[in-house]
Amino acid sequence: MNIDIPYVNLKWKVNELRESINTLCTCQQRIVEFGEDIHIPLKSNFGDIGKLNEQICIPHDVAIDSIYDRIYVADWESDRVLIFSGNGELIQSLEDDDIASPENILILSDSIIVQCPEEICKFNKSTFENESWKYLGYSPSGMCTDNTYIFVGERENIQLTVLTPELIEESRITLNTQFKGEDTLLRDISLARDVFYIAFTNTDYPIKAFSKQGILIRCVVHKDLLDEVLYFCLDQQHNILVADRGTSEVKIFTNEGKLITNSVKKDQLQENSLN
Repeated sequence: MNIDIPYVNLKWKVNELRESINTLCTCQQRIVEFGEDIHIPLKSNFGDIGKLNEQICIPHDVAIDSIYDRIYVADWESDRVLIFSGNGELIQSLEDDDIASPENILILSDSIIVQCPEEICKFNKSTFENESWKYLGYSPSGMCTDNTYIFVGERENIQLTVLTPELIEESRITLNTQFKGEDTLLRDISLARDVFYIAFTNTDYPIKAFSKQGILIRCVVHKDLLDEVLYFCLDQQHNILVADRGTSEVKIFTNEGKLITNSVKKDQLQENSLN
């Protein structure tokens, strides 16, 4: 199957849905799924941003709730979260005064956590009502959970904020590592088996592994294998799947940093529409 997608704002997640692993990839104005078929026929129209519910513009994240068979899309340009069924039918357009340029979505057992540029909002999964919000006072960069706490990356401060599911701050984790340049930023985070995998900009190892106490365990992926990490995630085998913005490729590594494959080649990343 030949899929043409633009690389701008490329972010993807791998989650379990319909008893199999499906790869959802968000691009500037569309969402595609890599597999035997494309199950999410979302359409977009940049000139009519926000006018129609089925339109999306610059989606920044896709999250899957396999229990409810729902797909959540952070519609960055339209200041909302679109909620679809597993077959791509629109269920709800989640809009609220606290949702402004949503960047990340985290699904908990009974809640939807939405990360915006400087705050985090919590919504009830059943009623979609806004239950609480927290002003962060810094630029967040990625979220993950261990089903007890929520961990939010602090882009400039190179540390993690630890929140309860009620968005109460418990502590902060300072990452025990040194960087050569002051322009190094925290880019994205993920968690597997009590190990944080964290992506950085402008460092010799764009992806590093840390303990939950913030101690550096190992440097995972060297910059010779990655040009610019935009986002990344982990699959069920804890392989690392990276959107490499610099080379316009999606790369897959083992959690020890060995390159497995470039799953999306540069000549596929074209500015073509996909319906």
